Amino acid sequence: MTLLCLVLTYLTHGFHPVIIRFLNSASAHLFVEQITSLGNGFHYEVSNNQMPLEAFLLIYLVMCLLSVAPLSKLNRKASYAGIKSTLPFILLFALLFRIILLFSVPIHESDFYRYLWDGKTATHGINPFLYEPGALKLYEEGTVSPYRDPGNGVTWQGREFSDQEKPILDQLASLRAENPILLERVSHQAVPTIYPPVAQAVFGLSSFLFGDSLLGLKAILLVFDFLIIAVTIAILRKLNLNSAWVIIYAWSPLVLKEFANSAHYDAVPIFFTLLAIYAALESRRQMAVATSLALGVLSKFFSVMLLPVLIPLRPKNWQSYSLFSAIILFAYIPFFFWNAAGIQQVFAGLGVYNEHWQYNAGVFALIHQAIIFFTSSSPANLMPAKIIVALALLLIIYRQSFPPLDSSEPKQSLIQRCFIVVAALFVLSPTAFPWYFTWVMPFLCILPNRSWIMLSWLLPLSYIDFHSDMAVSRSLFLKIPAISWVIWLTFALLFFADSTKLQKLKIGSTKNTNAPKK
Repeated sequence: MTLLCLVLTYLTHGFHPVIIRFLNSASAHLFVEQITSLGNGFHYEVSNNQMPLEAFLLIYLVMCLLSVAPLSKLNRKASYAGIKSTLPFILLFALLFRIILLFSVPIHESDFYRYLWDGKTATHGINPFLYEPGALKLYEEGTVSPYRDPGNGVTWQGREFSDQEKPILDQLASLRAENPILLERVSHQAVPTIYPPVAQAVFGLSSFLFGDSLLGLKAILLVFDFLIIAVTIAILRKLNLNSAWVIIYAWSPLVLKEFANSAHYDAVPIFFTLLAIYAALESRRQMAVATSLALGVLSKFFSVMLLPVLIPLRPKNWQSYSLFSAIILFAYIPFFFWNAAGIQQVFAGLGVYNEHWQYNAGVFALIHQAIIFFTSSSPANLMPAKIIVALALLLIIYRQSFPPLDSSEPKQSLIQRCFIVVAALFVLSPTAFPWYFTWVMPFLCILPNRSWIMLSWLLPLSYIDFHSDMAVSRSLFLKIPAISWVIWLTFALLFFADSTKLQKLKIGSTKNTNAPKK
């Protein structure tokens, strides 16, 4: 794994020409195009078609196989004698893998430019929610006519700016001049930021400590990544399980790629959410649950789904719900008044995201295409399908929340309920980005399941959609990308096989229990 991390990091920067010439000669010049791409790396300036995606996917697959190899030797019980020697080994290499990948070029990723720009504006006294990144262009060009963003089809409204706004926009122009590339590479410039207050605090901390450094941002996210490992170990021990099973998360190639390589900030909300779950496993810790979960929601809104699971809707829990609401409200209030942004502007980006985004969807894509087929509605209209999956998700949350968990039930039942909710969100979501699945990975340390682990292996195949020169990226079946079919159908078949096998084991166990003794 260590060697593969080193090779992958080197690959992202591009192999040296001498190595390219050697590989071409060794292969008798049969794969010149593919081998030549190894020298391009994954730099922003390189076109997607010229990036060495095939090599990355091959390395990633081998890493996946190696990451699960130790599982066959790990006992599930906390009394397992090898824990004391195994766990430090796992943690040491988990840290080593991450440190190596900190120096890699992000693979098919640019979200971190938005993080860095948000942090830069905030540390210079400008509300990051106030303007979409492209507003500066509108200001300088005096554009008042509508502009359609080709990135996501969003209409970008041109407008005039008041005299009170001009000093702020001039300051933004000065910040851009310090690092022109940073603002230029922010994607979806017509859309204001969607990231909540705690996420903004992390971006601001990165800017304050490290300026525009991506490495500095990655270092902060590495801390949260390891805090996830620490809380997962604590949960495993609380459930009397072998803490070495944290290896499923700690050595996960998907987690390594999305955090250490691609600098996704989901490590922050995942940590706070797991902290809330750990607090819920402790008796009479509802206020700690409310605080941790509120911080999770203020990092990413996903966490709110677990609120009724972790804090049952009972009259006696009104203080916990009041605390949860108060923390979120008081975190947002400064942004409402900062530069007189207002409530509507703070949530403007989130509204655009909910209306327009769709990527690598599974169940959602099937529902959306069925609606189009039976109603002849516009393919661009995602709302009917979103309403259906939202109702389905609410039903799942209700089923996992009621009746509330009884004190006599095993504590592992709480983890199972949370896992079902988080997993359902990912399966039903219209935006199944690979890094969203990192939310599922800590649960797999406690409830290991081969179909879900396999899904973490398959998700990076979605990057093939970025390469228009690959025939499979242009292939559709029932108007759904072929790659999405490969990912989700493989998972569905394996999930069904696992579920059927588990059901047979339960039936067999019941029969044996009721059988007359001889």
